[in-house]
Amino acid sequence: KKRAMEIIDELEDKKRSVYCGATFLIKPNLDYVMSVAIRQMIFAKDRCSIYVGSGIVWDSDPVKEYEETLIKAKANLKSLDFDIELVSS
Repeated sequence: KKRAMEIIDELEDKKRSVYCGATFLIKPNLDYVMSVAIRQMIFAKDRCSIYVGSGIVWDSDPVKEYEETLIKAKANLKSLDFDIELVSS
């Protein structure tokens, strides 16, 4: 995990924020909800950033995994009801 994070830091020019990190909510009665933020939308002023990813395992096909992320991103974009261009980074 540590080395993966170092490689990501070397290769990616933007910070991920909470994307792909663990998120959780602990209620006063100690009930909790946990998740991995593999898909998210962040709204700030006049901009919406959409982050998507997929699970990579030893026999993953990189092309199919990339195509899967585009499908997930398009589903999020459709929910916004805007004319938006999908840009990959």
